[in-house]
Amino acid sequence: MSDQLLCVDSLRVQFETQKGRVVCVEDVSFSIGHGKTVALVGESGCGKSVTALSIMHLLSSNGSICGGTVTFEGQDITHAPEAQMEKLRGAKLSMVFQEPMTSLNPLMRVQDQITEVLRLHTRNSKAENR
Repeated sequence: MSDQLLCVDSLRVQFETQKGRVVCVEDVSFSIGHGKTVALVGESGCGKSVTALSIMHLLSSNGSICGGTVTFEGQDITHAPEAQMEKLRGAKLSMVFQEPMTSLNPLMRVQDQITEVLRLHTRNSKAENR
């Protein structure tokens, strides 16, 4: 088993716009070891969110990874099919979004929103999820 859980190597992300193709993330590389906690920091607009969304395959439809690789648990997921990513997201890959106040539904209890992820991706009992 590799000592790296996640490896991002020379990531390049682009968006198709009305004015043409725009590269907004260029040559980003980092790795995260098993059991480590990492924060992706930088000034506003430098590509932190786009980098994270790319790894999770959550870019808007006009965005795409156009270079580099993303490897998770030794497996290249750079262009993994949606079905594979659905199995990983929530169960093994997750992210804390930048603006939690816009990520949480004000009509649902926070506990219900958090345990929904666990219910969908684990076999835990209701008590364990709580």
